[in-house]
Amino acid sequence: MEDLRFYDYVMPNKFQGFDFQEMSLVIQELAKFHALTYSWLKYEGEQVFVANSTLHDFNPRLNPKDNQNYREGFQFHLRLGFDAALNHLKTADPNLHSHMSKIPVENIPSLLWDTCEKTDVAYFPVLMHGDLWINNIMIRYDKEVGSPVSTKFIDFQFIRRENIFYDLSMLIFTSTTPEFRAKHLSCVLEQYYCTFSSFVKRLGMPLPAGFSRGSFIDNFRSTYLPVFVFLPFAIAVQLGEEEVLSSNGRKIEATKFDSYLDVLESKISRQRASARLRAVGNEMIAEGII
Repeated sequence: MEDLRFYDYVMPNKFQGFDFQEMSLVIQELAKFHALTYSWLKYEGEQVFVANSTLHDFNPRLNPKDNQNYREGFQFHLRLGFDAALNHLKTADPNLHSHMSKIPVENIPSLLWDTCEKTDVAYFPVLMHGDLWINNIMIRYDKEVGSPVSTKFIDFQFIRRENIFYDLSMLIFTSTTPEFRAKHLSCVLEQYYCTFSSFVKRLGMPLPAGFSRGSFIDNFRSTYLPVFVFLPFAIAVQLGEEEVLSSNGRKIEATKFDSYLDVLESKISRQRASARLRAVGNEMIAEGII
């Protein structure tokens, strides 16, 4: 794979999340990617997944066994992340713990897949990236003023035929802070909607049936609970890795754990991860989601 660092692309700071300029660039690039793949599917038709052996693997409905294995692996990590968060919040934030405890744990796996299950039923199909968060995005900055000028998405191993909302919700909730969303979410969604719509029209394709600004925003909001049950695991992985150095500057040996649940609980209890988990949880309480 081509090394984008040779072209001055770098990964943004995952601990800080995107600022408004960075997110504007990224969200418009995502809208173009979705618009292009939507238009491609409209032009080529669904037979393209049958005719091409590589593309065949991108359609989960043509690979039920692989799709089931994919889901089971995700569900395992999801449930452990949620359990680790609940264990941590018993003392860190009893109020948030009380709200999260009301989500039936047996429904957590189905909640994660709720958004994907709506493809072809409520949402139009596109090719989604499938793992779009700040660590899979590289940005090139203007060397004189420091503003972001170009972006590239990397690590497409989870690319699948699904819908726009999985990528959107994962990107926005893993790669921006609650403070950012309180200030800029409406503008970011507007940028996505306008860019997607204009790009589809430039490609000479009709907009998806029923795709209006209002329906787009309503459907994005419907992903809040599904994405929230995924966030404890994502936050633990993203923000729970704090390198600890000894007095001589050497990295201290990693703590030995009895189980992966212990690993996730250790990560989610670290300062950055715990603060983000509590902030997102209280954001969801304020929104009336949990």
